[in-house]
Amino acid sequence: MAATVQLDTETIQHVGIPFDALVLISGAPAGAKATVTLVQTRGRPPLWGPKSQSTTIRADGTAVVPFNGIVLEGPTEAVLLASVVDDKGTFYPSDAERIRVL
Repeated sequence: MAATVQLDTETIQHVGIPFDALVLISGAPAGAKATVTLVQTRGRPPLWGPKSQSTTIRADGTAVVPFNGIVLEGPTEAVLLASVVDDKGTFYPSDAERIRVL
């Protein structure tokens, strides 16, 4: 089974108000060390991130990585991109979320 990455956050946010996002990993090798990076790739500058965090994949092949205090400029349509690479250099499929910033 191939690993999957899912970015989870509310798709409507407000300018200057911090919010949180979760990056969910499933189907990854148990015990792998992974680096999760979240970055804003589109929207009104200054763009947020990139921010990275390390995690260890659980025995069931999953991990949940929280990103707190994300603040976007606007009004705009922003895009957040989550990417994951493990300690063997394997890149997992990225996931993106469009966010309307009011």
